[in-house]
Amino acid sequence: MRDGWKRRIRAIWQPYAIDAVNFTPADLCSAIDKLDAPYLPLVIQEAAGVPLDPSFSEQKKILQRCDGLFYACAGGAEARRFNRLLIEAGTVRGL
Repeated sequence: MRDGWKRRIRAIWQPYAIDAVNFTPADLCSAIDKLDAPYLPLVIQEAAGVPLDPSFSEQKKILQRCDGLFYACAGGAEARRFNRLLIEAGTVRGL
């Protein structure tokens, strides 16, 4: 990975917070300190206690394997593989 790309990735980290008002989150294990934006729906679903469908279960494995990175994990290979799975499953159409 080129150094300029690494700097750009570091620059896009934004803080996030889960504020549960009158609610105790069910599971915050995926709410790690640094997290790429594609993981936010996963974190919210887990905090709400919603069962994960197979695509979110796969995304959770990538989150754990890549320590919060999505697009930059394994030079983008994990994101491409996950997107290919979604396309083959019919979840994403028209590409």
